Amino acid sequence: MITQRMLFKDGKLVDFAVMHRVCEAPSGYKPDVARSDCKHEEVHWHLFNFLGAELQRAVLRKIHAVEDVDGTYHEAYEKIVDDRNEHRRRWLSGAQ
Repeated sequence: MITQRMLFKDGKLVDFAVMHRVCEAPSGYKPDVARSDCKHEEVHWHLFNFLGAELQRAVLRKIHAVEDVDGTYHEAYEKIVDDRNEHRRRWLSGAQ
């Protein structure tokens, strides 16, 4: 399942997160398998394992202005969506 959060100000995207969550987790919990977001003054993505520990983190762009957030959204979204099957497979297998 892909979900996203977006915040606009004056017509520009100023904050977002794109989350890939699995529905197969126990007790109905839907943990993030992968996530792109724009915290810590950078647009970056995370890849998580079955226990929720971060396996990888990569910076897509440092944020110097609101245009950096708006201009990197599509790349961040595609990173999650295009690789979702591999992320899910890795998460379900328990790969580290």
